[in-house]
Amino acid sequence: MNASRPSLLESRGFALAWVVVGVLFAGGTALAVALNENHHEDLWIYSSGAALGWAGQSPYDTELIRERFAQQYPPDAGARNKALHENCGYFLAPQAMLLFAPILPWPWVTAKLLWCLATVAFAALAGWMLLPAFGSGDSPRSWRGIAAFALLCNPMSLFALVLGQTSLFFFACVVIGEWLHRTRWPILGNLIWALAFFKPHLALPLLALAWVANGWHRALGIAAWVLVLNVITGVVTTGNPLILLDYVRYLEEGHKEVVFNRVATNPHISSWNRLVATLGGPVFELGAKGTIAGYAIWFCMCWLRSVARRVRPDLAWQIAAVGVGIPLCCQTLPYELPVLLLTLPWLVEMVRRGSVTVPLLAVAFTSIALLLGGAGSSLDLVAKRLDMPLLTALLESHQSFFVALCATLVLLFPSPSK
Repeated sequence: MNASRPSLLESRGFALAWVVVGVLFAGGTALAVALNENHHEDLWIYSSGAALGWAGQSPYDTELIRERFAQQYPPDAGARNKALHENCGYFLAPQAMLLFAPILPWPWVTAKLLWCLATVAFAALAGWMLLPAFGSGDSPRSWRGIAAFALLCNPMSLFALVLGQTSLFFFACVVIGEWLHRTRWPILGNLIWALAFFKPHLALPLLALAWVANGWHRALGIAAWVLVLNVITGVVTTGNPLILLDYVRYLEEGHKEVVFNRVATNPHISSWNRLVATLGGPVFELGAKGTIAGYAIWFCMCWLRSVARRVRPDLAWQIAAVGVGIPLCCQTLPYELPVLLLTLPWLVEMVRRGSVTVPLLAVAFTSIALLLGGAGSSLDLVAKRLDMPLLTALLESHQSFFVALCATLVLLFPSPSK
């Protein structure tokens, strides 16, 4: 007797249609900008640092970075170019030079096209694999396609694509690394997670997750790969195996001097201290120690919550805690917010277990957090129409406010393991 035909929700074609639409929309947007406009400013900065490194020079020489930035974006050509010229730098770990090496030999337009194609491809794969990597594996297949579409086509992902940012690559490393680990490729999975440490301030919670989910051996294996990647990169580029120390000194000296990275000057920072400032509290910047302390407090709160329930939360909730913990505890810019979509496996598990209200609230909060803000945005128009000072301030810093709301939901409603 023939098996019954799968429903629409279980149809592979329906699921893949979401992916195809997402790839065409995000890819078309990114490629159109790459071909017709002189954007991808962050990609130029990152590739400039990588090019200096592969030429045997330090990528952490701010003046050299600014000189190269001026070649493509003359500071006298507009206020934005001038601001970027005065505040740019290669704020990535040495191993990031490996990431940008494939595009360095090509002309700038070709390099932008290659970067966009690679980013969209990896993001589509990561979105498709997100639920199998961190969920139970038996959710409707169409949800996998919807996850890929949401990752590719939300406003912040599109913004990151236009800037040439690395947000989607980071997301892909997290998902693909976990999927490989779960499919009996643990060493390769650890290596992929180690690749995510090109932005170590974002990737640090992965060590905690690895320890909790799989034991200290996995966390140690990832840390070892990070050390190996940075030592090898230093040797083959500048000849300095201790280049990671140059990176640490560079961050201490220059990162907080960049106006875009400071809570005092950028209302779109996503971390909790931006929300404190918005509500009238003190304005202070999170350095490395403050970020680590924030992570420690957040994950202690998560641990205490799971202890109080006396049920071990599943992996879907654990990765959700990481997904909201990164923008909550780390002074990140808005283009990093696609990491919030790491909560999707948790939301799917909540729906499967009969909860509707919490997932709907989480989707609403995440969707608003992923909206672009600033003058002329939809949120700015709402604030002006309502004319309420506190609401205006919250909507101006809506990223930090709605990240905090997402974190509250994750903390209050952990999904237990079976």
